[in-house]
Amino acid sequence: MKKIIVPLLLIPFFLVGCGKNKDVYASSKNTIYSFELDGSDAIITGFNDNYKNQTEIIIPYSIDKHVVKKIKTNAFYDQYRIKKVDMSKSKLTTIEDDAFHKCSELIEMNYCKTITSIGKEAFSECSSLVKMDLSDLAIEEISDSMFKKCSSLTDIKFPKTAKVLGSNVFEECNSLTTLDFTDTSFITFNEKALYNLSSLSKITLPNTLKEVKDLCFAFDKKIQFLDFSKTSLEKIGEGAFNNCRNLENISFPNTLNSIGNESFYYCEKLKKLTLNNTSVEEIPESAFELCAALQTVELSNVNKIASRAFYNSGLNKIVIPSKTTEIADDAFVFCRNLKTIQVSDDNTSYKVRLGVLYTSDYKKLLVYPALKEEKSFVCPPEVAKINAYAFADAINLEIADLTQPLSLSVIDDYTFMNCVSLKNVLIEENADYSIKRIGIKAFFGCRALESFDALSSVKEIGESAFFDCVSLSSVELKNAPVEYIGPEAFYNCGAINYLSLPATLKTIGRSAFYGCNKMTTIIYAGSSSSLETLMNNNSECGLMSYYKDNKIQHN
Repeated sequence: MKKIIVPLLLIPFFLVGCGKNKDVYASSKNTIYSFELDGSDAIITGFNDNYKNQTEIIIPYSIDKHVVKKIKTNAFYDQYRIKKVDMSKSKLTTIEDDAFHKCSELIEMNYCKTITSIGKEAFSECSSLVKMDLSDLAIEEISDSMFKKCSSLTDIKFPKTAKVLGSNVFEECNSLTTLDFTDTSFITFNEKALYNLSSLSKITLPNTLKEVKDLCFAFDKKIQFLDFSKTSLEKIGEGAFNNCRNLENISFPNTLNSIGNESFYYCEKLKKLTLNNTSVEEIPESAFELCAALQTVELSNVNKIASRAFYNSGLNKIVIPSKTTEIADDAFVFCRNLKTIQVSDDNTSYKVRLGVLYTSDYKKLLVYPALKEEKSFVCPPEVAKINAYAFADAINLEIADLTQPLSLSVIDDYTFMNCVSLKNVLIEENADYSIKRIGIKAFFGCRALESFDALSSVKEIGESAFFDCVSLSSVELKNAPVEYIGPEAFYNCGAINYLSLPATLKTIGRSAFYGCNKMTTIIYAGSSSSLETLMNNNSECGLMSYYKDNKIQHN
């Protein structure tokens, strides 16, 4: 009997059977916790083996008079029975990484005010946790992934002392709808701090905020409005708002001086953006790419607009400010709603002539507005280069006259891509000064184009150069020094009935004439032996059947 009775007297009733402890001043003989010493302080490392069925626990003030200061990494990892943790009687300063990770039944935490540090993933996968009040704590950082996969979390109060919001703090916290940072001291939101939240729709930002790092708000599903105007924001990282598909309006303070690559990529509902009152000097790569609803952007202090900055955006008007000295060739590609381009009178790097954007010396043509109403265009004689995509999607253009330029030698890649009304392109017949190369997809999808004459200058026709030009009926190459016709160059040009090929031709790419089934006349300017060599070396070009049937005539 004594062997039964004595242990019951020595072991407190709350340690066995009822699933909770009240051991505030614990001793090593009766504590439910395993621990280790750090000098004179105690560090809780987990449960003793016989006490892993606890549902409610109190972190003791001391163990053997050693004040408990820390809960160690992984101390209560996967202790799914724990529902309540009371630290209020302790003098804890630190909760280390993963301390309560995967405590899936945890619903309540009572803190002591002495805590100054909570580690990474400390409460990750606490899927029953609904509320978390950290407001009385003196911590300076909300650590990385602290509440990752806390799928029931709806309410959190932040400490006033915190300066940094860590990475992936709320990853997959899909019940979280509101975050209030009012009266906090956050300076930095780290990478992916608020990444990919499916229910978050409202955020009140702290006045102290200076930096939003890479992908911070990316892939948020519901936020419509963000007001940074009362913050101290200076820098926005790469992809910070990438794929915020419902974001309509965002405002910035005059302290903003930098935005990152792809910062607003695919914010398809973003309607207007004002940077006039900021110090932003560069619109970086793909910053507003695929912003389909973005019609106007005010850019007063911008000196550089980088590659794909407004690629495939909804801009209908571009105003280039006086300070802009550099615009990437593809900065405004596929702006299908673009109708008007203006350049400040004080700008010394760029000019607009008849609604078309050029460098100030007119040697480079940058952008022809897709919705420009005029049906014809005459290229100025100064032009030596036309940007790739310069005329892409110009739906009203019917005639492009390129006979005036004295040193234009290339129709670059994608230059007239999808100019669906384009019927005729005029090229100067001058071997010394005229077009030598037709670039990749230069006339791709020009479905109204009726004929192409390479005259006496063209040497190369790029891949898919005339792909799907379904109205093209004649292609005259025999008098030109053409050596190369790229793959799919005339793919699906089903109306071609006349084709002439020069003796200089060495390469015809795969499927270059695939789908050209109506050709009645094919003339080759070379000898029968060179034709045989040409066909044998380029047997997949789409002309082999004509050669075998002896339908290719010699000039």
